[in-house]
Amino acid sequence: MTLTISSARAALLAAAGTQNNPIIAWENLAATATITTPLRTAPVGGEAINAVSGTTFDAWTPDALASIGNVIFKCDMGSAVAPDFIGVIGHNAAALGVTSIRVDHSVDGSTWVAIGDPITAANMSGVADGSYFSGAPARQYWRVVFYDLPAFADLSVAGIFIGNVLTVPDRFYQGFAPVITPTEVELQSNVSAGGNLLGSSVIKRGSRIGLNFDHLPESFVRGAQWMAFQRAFNDGNPAFIAWRPTKYGQDLHYIWRDGAVIRPSNSGPKDYMSAQVEARVFEGAAP
Repeated sequence: MTLTISSARAALLAAAGTQNNPIIAWENLAATATITTPLRTAPVGGEAINAVSGTTFDAWTPDALASIGNVIFKCDMGSAVAPDFIGVIGHNAAALGVTSIRVDHSVDGSTWVAIGDPITAANMSGVADGSYFSGAPARQYWRVVFYDLPAFADLSVAGIFIGNVLTVPDRFYQGFAPVITPTEVELQSNVSAGGNLLGSSVIKRGSRIGLNFDHLPESFVRGAQWMAFQRAFNDGNPAFIAWRPTKYGQDLHYIWRDGAVIRPSNSGPKDYMSAQVEARVFEGAAP
């Protein structure tokens, strides 16, 4: 779970003083795009469309290459868009030897220009990895490229996200519990009649996070971006979130609602509002 921030984006965040404000990305522009990546030939399953379903149980598994090469996931957005974030979920790229993942844009779908900084092998967790960049022009054609896949290696990618980030104006200073190790571990312990531990087995393991925003301006909560996120998240749609993106880039998570709906309330002074986000965190590897 890692986030790569381009130098240009880092400079903008520092200038605005928002380098450690939470960021959220939820609207996947690729989900409504025409995927022009060649379909998997055989066996049935592993189609490219799996990568933009939002789910993590089915994966895009492109045909293996006969020699070392680049694997490309290409999208025709239908009209010009200017994203600033890509996310790759549940993949085995680093384990296979892929050297980097990066995003390109094109005016014609033929000539491509790279944007942002690549997600290098050293920064790939395989769970949820992202690149946050700036300066992307509005283009109709976008692609995500996996560089230097070894010959006959079977790449598996549960999700690809191309979209935009929402910066939350309320920063966390205390009270947030990051996912350092799984936050929920259910055990079955065996104890002897004399009270001795005979052994324990892990029955269930996973993580949840709770984000409590306490000082959100009313104009932000009633703004189009937050309201769109709130509706989507309440309906069960997944999202990326990083609570302190510059300081804790390793705390990028792919989440979905696991609890009450987001329901902002007035917290009193200066018309500030508070909101809670209760979520399950994806921790799986590539299917």
